[in-house]
Amino acid sequence: GYRIDRVSDESYPVMDWNPATGQLAVVTEKRGHLFLYLIDPEKPRKKLKIELLRLEKVLEIDYAKNGKSIAMSAINKGQSDIYLYSVAGNGQKQLTDDIFDDRYPSFWNDDQIIFSSNRTTDSLFKAKKYLENIPALHFDLFSVGLNKDPMAQRLTNTPLSDETHAQKFSNNQFTYISDESGIKN
Repeated sequence: GYRIDRVSDESYPVMDWNPATGQLAVVTEKRGHLFLYLIDPEKPRKKLKIELLRLEKVLEIDYAKNGKSIAMSAINKGQSDIYLYSVAGNGQKQLTDDIFDDRYPSFWNDDQIIFSSNRTTDSLFKAKKYLENIPALHFDLFSVGLNKDPMAQRLTNTPLSDETHAQKFSNNQFTYISDESGIKN
């Protein structure tokens, strides 16, 4: 018989350390199902395996500083959106739900997430049709509060460059990667 070459998905595993406990979170895919493993490095054989439902792919994850939540950029129904996974509650909440690409979530503090998006509006749920809401060609940074109205606050507005991978620098400052100079740095 003939063997069919398969294209392997080299974007997995997706990993992050829990800053409160040192636990490692690892997202993998097996036979079309997504799994989140929570691994204690002191007891690596004892790991918690959780199936992530209603998601097609997880792109990036980031633990909250208190270790209680994980922000995820994930794909569902062909859209990349931001999700919040509760470690203790073992449940996920969709924070954005629109046609725009939402990537690289990062906790600014325990109740606010910074993310990159090509959105043209501050609403998180209204844009459903591409012809009425054409996504921008470049990514800007936005923040979303976890306990507030469903609005995204625009943090950068650079129509000719991308800003990605935002990280908290202090309580009111953050850093990010930009290609404004022509080089991503």
